[in-house]
Amino acid sequence: NVNDSNEPRDPVAAPTPASTTTHPPTLAEDLLLLLFLPKSGTIAGESTLLYALGGAVLSELALDGRVEATDAKPTGTVIRAVGDDAPADPLVRPAWEYTTRKPRSAQAIIAAVGPNLREPTIQRLVDRGDLVERTTKTLGIFSTTELAEGDTGRRAELIGTVRDALVGGGATEPRLAALCGLVFGSGMMPQLDPDIPW
Repeated sequence: NVNDSNEPRDPVAAPTPASTTTHPPTLAEDLLLLLFLPKSGTIAGESTLLYALGGAVLSELALDGRVEATDAKPTGTVIRAVGDDAPADPLVRPAWEYTTRKPRSAQAIIAAVGPNLREPTIQRLVDRGDLVERTTKTLGIFSTTELAEGDTGRRAELIGTVRDALVGGGATEPRLAALCGLVFGSGMMPQLDPDIPW
């Protein structure tokens, strides 16, 4: 039975730390960097970020040919893992391993893998220098960690690329099309205006 809505939740391992220099940026990293709002130091859509990041990881697996959608009547479309070799990138590997256990709906996969993605994705952006963590003290006793934009220029480059694809209307390669869809699907396009006109 591929309909897992009434079954107990199958735990998903959290991504393990890895050197960010050995793996190219993932869609999850690009999406989170786009949703980061430098003026406030916050992430747009923080309350639904787990779904956006889960969708980004699932999209990454699909683009890499690691999962595919199949029709499983009467339950509808389900996602199943493809191949026997786990992805090398530890940020996406737990999602692939989760899909190897049994075919599931995209919603079930996203809900299972999304909650474990925020911190490791931020850490990779910090490791790359795209974001900077600053620890401050409130009232001299309470430590708070704040995020700021790094000096790599990568966020501005991503904003420009996505803006050109969405506003310019030109043809895009599949990875950029997926990123544009994820940004739009996050529901946070209005918060990215005027960087990306809405």
